[in-house]
Amino acid sequence: MAEEYITKIELLKICEISYGQLYRWKREELIPEQWFIKRSSYTGQETVFPKDLIIERIDLIQKLKSTMSHDEISQVLLGKSNDSLLENFSSLEEVDEQVINLFDQKNISYHSATIIIALSDIKQSHNLDIAYMKESITNWNKVKIPNDSMFLDAILLEDRLYINFRAENCEVYYDEYKEVIRVNLNDIKQNLKLKGKL
Repeated sequence: MAEEYITKIELLKICEISYGQLYRWKREELIPEQWFIKRSSYTGQETVFPKDLIIERIDLIQKLKSTMSHDEISQVLLGKSNDSLLENFSSLEEVDEQVINLFDQKNISYHSATIIIALSDIKQSHNLDIAYMKESITNWNKVKIPNDSMFLDAILLEDRLYINFRAENCEVYYDEYKEVIRVNLNDIKQNLKLKGKL
């Protein structure tokens, strides 16, 4: 299904925010710059946004700003470490202890939390040994996973698990592999919100 876009004028009206607020959040990196998409129009050029993503993000910013400081909101949205997250997060039944132990627990972010839940579910639902998963998880821990990663693809190879992260509009095909598990990280984030963990 093709992604739906919304114009800047429509966005400001629907979310009841000002032009200044929108671009301040952009400067503060609370809204990703790549969501500001320029395209031709009959008036010359207009800015559009991925509709569902931008509206969800603005709703979350507005919700958080009544109870959180700017720095705390940045921690939530940008995946920066949050000392209070681990205590809430590790108690979730979806979290596999062997999986979370492969991550630096002093630097668990909201984004990495969704990835841990995704990998925990894959491990449990496919009855995988942690040794089979360890190499790929360890390798990804050495680099910064982009915070705009919306999907996790887990490829079940003969001797190990291979993990790939991709953005919303990036489709990848793995026709030579036996099984690919695709996980929508946004769905996990929504579940965390419903549980009051985000």
